Amino acid sequence: MADSYINQKPEDALSLSDLLAILWRGRWWLFGLAVISGLLAFGISQWVLPKKYRAVAYVSITFPMVDYSLTQGLTFRANPPIFPNERDERVLYEVARTITILESSKNDPRVRSLVLESDKWQPETKVIPVGNSSLRLEVVDTDPLRAATFATIWAESLVTWANSVYGLSRVDTSLEAKIAQAQQSLSEAQEELDRYLAQDQSALLEMHIASLSAIYQCLEKEILRSQILQARLKRLEREFAVSSIQVTTNKIFRLVELERIIYSLGSCDSPLALRPLSQSSQDGQEMTATQMEERLVDLRSELDSSIKEMSTYKEVMEGEITRLRVELEKAKVEFETLKSRRDQAKSLYEQLLLQQQLLEVILKDYGGVAKVSIEAQPPSHPVSPNPLFNAVVAAAVSIGFIGAILLLRHWS
Repeated sequence: MADSYINQKPEDALSLSDLLAILWRGRWWLFGLAVISGLLAFGISQWVLPKKYRAVAYVSITFPMVDYSLTQGLTFRANPPIFPNERDERVLYEVARTITILESSKNDPRVRSLVLESDKWQPETKVIPVGNSSLRLEVVDTDPLRAATFATIWAESLVTWANSVYGLSRVDTSLEAKIAQAQQSLSEAQEELDRYLAQDQSALLEMHIASLSAIYQCLEKEILRSQILQARLKRLEREFAVSSIQVTTNKIFRLVELERIIYSLGSCDSPLALRPLSQSSQDGQEMTATQMEERLVDLRSELDSSIKEMSTYKEVMEGEITRLRVELEKAKVEFETLKSRRDQAKSLYEQLLLQQQLLEVILKDYGGVAKVSIEAQPPSHPVSPNPLFNAVVAAAVSIGFIGAILLLRHWS
C-alpha cells in the first residue's frame, strides 16, 4: 500500500516529455515572437538609444624617487615611498575620485569647448588600480572625442597634483631655499672665524709661556745650586766650630769661593737678582777667627734670603704660566669651535649643491613622481548599448514569457 501510494502521480503533474510537447505545439509563437523581440531590441539599440563610448588613460606612479636627507644625501631605491611623506597606498586612488580634481578637469577650456551650453553633462568616471604602479582612469560619455579629452585632462590634473605635493619639483624648490640659507650660514661662520684670527693672541701667548718657562727652569736650577751651596757652607761652619782658633789659608780660600758663588746667584733675568759681590779687603788675606765667623754668618743669611726670594719668584712664575696656559687652552677651544662650525656649514653647503645637481638630472629624466603613461584616444566603437547582446536578451525573455503563457493555458 505504501509503495503504491508513493508511486502515484497527481493528475495535474507534468513530465518532461509533456512539457516539451506543450512547448513544441506553441513553437511558432515562441520562435516568432523571439525573433521579433530580438529584431526590435537590435534596431532600438542600434538606431534609437544614445551610444556611449569609453575612453581610458593611464597614470604611472612607479616614480623613481629618492630619499632626501641633509645628513645622508640622496639614496636611490627600487620602489621607494612617495617623498617626503610616508606613502598611503590609496592616496592617489582617493585623490583621483575627489570632486576637486574632477571639477577642475571638467572646467578645463579644452573640455568646455566640447560641451553644449544646453547640455547637463555628467560623464561616468571610474578609477581602477592596476598593480602597484598605475591607475586606470575610465570615462564613459556619449561623445567619443569629449570622453578622450576629459580622460586625458583628468590624468594630467592628477599628475600635476601628485608632483606638486610629493614630487621632485617641490623638493627642488625647497632645496634652493636651503642652499641659500646654508650659503648665508657659511658666510657668517667664515666671517666670525676671520674676526677671531685677526685678534688671535695664541702665538704671543705661546711665546710668553716659553719665556716664562725658561725663567722657571732657570730658577729651579739656581735653587738647587743654592741648596748645594748651603750644604757646603754648613760643612765649613762645622769645621770652623771644631777648630775655631786655627784660621788656615785653605779655609779662607774656601770661604772666598763660596762667597763669590753665592753672590752670583739669581742671574735668571729675574727682578729679584741679588746685589753684586762687594770687593772685600779681606779677600785672600789673613783674617781672624772673629772676622771669619762674621763672614760665615753674613753668607748664611744672604744664602737663605736668596733661596727664599727665588722660591717666591718661582711660585709667581708657576702661577703666571698656569694662567697663561689656561688662557691659551680657551683660545684653542674657541678656535676649534669656530673652525668646526665653519667646516660643518661648508660641508652642508657642498652637500646641498651636490644634491641639487643630482635632482636636476632626475628632474630631467623623470620629471616627478607620476606621469601620464598612456593618453586616452577617441574610441571607435561604443560600449553601450550593445545591439547583439540586447537582441539575445530580448529573444530569451520573449521565449520565457511565451513559454510561461503556454504552460498557464495548459493548466487552465
